[in-house]
Amino acid sequence: MREELVNVTDKNLNDLKESQIVKILFSSSYEKFKNNERIINGASDLSSLEKMEAHNKNYDRFRKEIAENIFGVIMVSTFFYAVCNKEKFIPIFKSLLNKRA
Repeated sequence: MREELVNVTDKNLNDLKESQIVKILFSSSYEKFKNNERIINGASDLSSLEKMEAHNKNYDRFRKEIAENIFGVIMVSTFFYAVCNKEKFIPIFKSLLNKRA
């Protein structure tokens, strides 16, 4: 099992890149990241240090958007789980509320 996790091939990566979930979550953030990168590289009035700082901020924003997207998917999934499985979810929720009180 451990060898399977370590053995990542180009086919595995291509399959992951082609999955619909990845496309939905990362496409808009990645497009903004690439557009900003293109603008930064084309800016002739920035020094090398300013370009480097702009690239770092652009990359940090890209990573933050990805984390926000993942958090959003977790929240929506939890909501749909709660709606679809009311009988299982309501007792769990009530027990959590009783523990807080």
